[in-house]
Amino acid sequence: MTKTIIFNIVKRKKIPNNFLNLEFHRNYPCHFEQFNEAISILVFLEYRPSKTLNEVEYINKLKAKLKKKYNAYSIEVGTLDKQLN
Repeated sequence: MTKTIIFNIVKRKKIPNNFLNLEFHRNYPCHFEQFNEAISILVFLEYRPSKTLNEVEYINKLKAKLKKKYNAYSIEVGTLDKQLN
């Protein structure tokens, strides 16, 4: 039986603060401003597990590998069944 798992990978990227002018900062003083952009990537994994596979450990290891590969802010794990219902 083939199973499908979806990894929703969210990366965060800083946006330069060069679009706010001096007049804006005079009217709304703030000590710290940082704009971030969220980029979402969906990765689908189809696999056929063996009888001895520890699926929880397998998924957690894959999640850690993907987080390192994409330098991700967060990763959510779901199944195709949950997404369709």
